[in-house]
Amino acid sequence: MAEANLSTADRLVHVLDHLGIERAHFAASMLADVIGLTQTYSERIASLTLLCPPRLDPSLGALGPRLLIIAGDQGRPAAMVRSSVASLPEATLVWLPGYFSPPWADVVVDRTEQVETAILNSLSGEQAKNPRNVHDDVDVRGEIAGITYHGRGAGSPLVLLPLSLASSQWDPLLARLSAQFARSRLAVPN
Repeated sequence: MAEANLSTADRLVHVLDHLGIERAHFAASMLADVIGLTQTYSERIASLTLLCPPRLDPSLGALGPRLLIIAGDQGRPAAMVRSSVASLPEATLVWLPGYFSPPWADVVVDRTEQVETAILNSLSGEQAKNPRNVHDDVDVRGEIAGITYHGRGAGSPLVLLPLSLASSQWDPLLARLSAQFARSRLAVPN
């Protein structure tokens, strides 16, 4: 199949396969980056963290307790999360008090400590339940299936997908996450 015809989910799986990753933790903001993966390859998802998602989908309920949603509690984005979360009863929801999160918000800069704590608390529990697929110290970069990746660190694989329009993306947390996880930062094509 031609690379141009691959779905985002298929592209992500090609990257995982290329890196020898059977199952990974994922963190993203945009549902479009992960929805196909959750629907078609859910067995490849150890956990999914959605950081200030602009929308949710009831199909995410299939992830059960493997889903973490971190959201600001102010404005339209918060109202959307409140109205959608009822269809995701096993998901863990962490509110960022007093935070408004439009697509251009730089939540990892604005709430570094809270985001880090929520992610690490969630992933430490998931790692204890599923310690397999731990990688030695890695520092790799490249492109496959139209996705640019950069991986660094040691431990369970953590895939960081783009955070909407945030200028810093995951940068404030990269060193901290690399100390505990073999994380890969991916640039997903539109």
